[in-house]
Amino acid sequence: MSYEFNRVPGLIFRRKLIEVGVDNPRVWENCYIRDLRVYEYSYCFITDDGKTGVAITEDHEAISLFNIGRPGMGKKAMDLALDWGATHLVCTPELIWYYEKFGFVKVDGPRTIEDIEMVLEDIL
Repeated sequence: MSYEFNRVPGLIFRRKLIEVGVDNPRVWENCYIRDLRVYEYSYCFITDDGKTGVAITEDHEAISLFNIGRPGMGKKAMDLALDWGATHLVCTPELIWYYEKFGFVKVDGPRTIEDIEMVLEDIL
């Protein structure tokens, strides 16, 4: 089976993210679903099997990375985001160690998914 990423419209990406989260609530514990407009103006990618995806916003933020597929696909999605110009992201404290492996540096900011949601609501 091929695990290539395909660029998809924002609406398709957001629908898939919601669908994946319904069946796998853990996705939503670490992945904030943005307003549709954000995805419409982002580069959105999903694997052929629909189990891994990531989006990169106009201001180069990697957002909504999810992986319920085989191990290692989240890394491939992050590599893709970096290749497409991602320079920053917002994540929960539980995931800081993971993104540091890609060269990201922790800065002061939100501490929990609820804090992240409040910050995002203020800027969207």
